[in-house]
Amino acid sequence: MISLLRTIVQEVNSARNLPQVLSIIVKEVRDAMQAGVCSVYLFDEADQRYVLMATEGLRKESIGKVRLSMKVVDQATGEEVKPEAAEKSDD
Repeated sequence: MISLLRTIVQEVNSARNLPQVLSIIVKEVRDAMQAGVCSVYLFDEADQRYVLMATEGLRKESIGKVRLSMKVVDQATGEEVKPEAAEKSDD
């Protein structure tokens, strides 16, 4: 595992931009894990969704186009559940 991390760090250091960095990471991780797919999604604050930024195993033309919302939905009502602020306890 350490040698894999060294390899990834060396390759990332030679990358010229973020898309290259992400591409290296998904390729190396997919190979190391012997997985069919490895993808990286980054959160777009303006859109409030996760955007596919790199992938090995999915369609490359989907990069930058696929967007995922992460919402918690109450199964009984079908309504979105907003996380409540945790109250500070003195216990």
